[in-house]
Amino acid sequence: MLVMSLQNLADDVEAASGGRFIIKTYSGDAVAPAGKEFDAAESGLLDIGVETGSWLKDRWPYSDLFCYRSASLTAMEMLLWNEVGGGLELNREMVQDSNVYVFNGLPMTPEIFLSSTEPINSPADLKGMRIRTAGGGIDGVAFEEAGASVVSVAGGEVYESIQRGVINAFQYSSPSMDYSNAFYEIVDYVYMSPVRQPTDYHYYYVNRDSYDELPADLQALLQLALRRHGMQFFMNQALEDTVALAFYKDYGVTVQPMATSVEDLLRDVAEGVYADLSAQYPFAKRVIESQDAFYAKIREAFPSGL
Repeated sequence: MLVMSLQNLADDVEAASGGRFIIKTYSGDAVAPAGKEFDAAESGLLDIGVETGSWLKDRWPYSDLFCYRSASLTAMEMLLWNEVGGGLELNREMVQDSNVYVFNGLPMTPEIFLSSTEPINSPADLKGMRIRTAGGGIDGVAFEEAGASVVSVAGGEVYESIQRGVINAFQYSSPSMDYSNAFYEIVDYVYMSPVRQPTDYHYYYVNRDSYDELPADLQALLQLALRRHGMQFFMNQALEDTVALAFYKDYGVTVQPMATSVEDLLRDVAEGVYADLSAQYPFAKRVIESQDAFYAKIREAFPSGL
């Protein structure tokens, strides 16, 4: 889906510029290793890289705050925070010593909270479970507090690991992404909630030299195209998620909201983790305070969120 979105962006830019602006797209790790798109854009190996802030933690330990915060801003709220709440300015400040410009990117739909072969109706049900997480996240801390074992399994090995009983629950991605991996064949329950990962926000990282060489009209065209296709990606993903969840149900998988008590467990853990991050890194404290203030303002006007 992401590759198709980028190709559509390239096609629109070429058409709108009358053929003056050509963007060649590549999939996956065709040019740079997956997760290293920022580095590739900085070095000039790529002119534009699309990546989530979570992959930049080796340079900025708090960078995943720009990707998502558990129990905080939704995808649309993160978009607004970036555009009008100071988020993008903070992101650019974080990377200001690099050779990269950051542009607002692709808001993504919430990930599935957990997919499981066992029912989960309270934190007590997590005890003794073997749960795959992406590693090092708030969810893993919360699951371990409830007595689960957190298992490190590569994304491509999730299907077989469930079949072999290595794990009996996992977090992976959005409904449409999980559907594309045929996970409906191996689970009995899908628990939905935006609390664990409200979005998986990606940004466009553009090589400064390449951008500065563009004439002003093509710079403006690129910025408009990035905004448009970021939103188009979100709309397409949201629609595909609804189709995927309907398929899960038709296949016989129980799809239901995650229990509030499990959500509350994760909220409590998240609060402590973010407090520690704020205490350790002054810049992280500024980002978290900015997000909290924006969240409070939005939820005062729209209590159910945007």
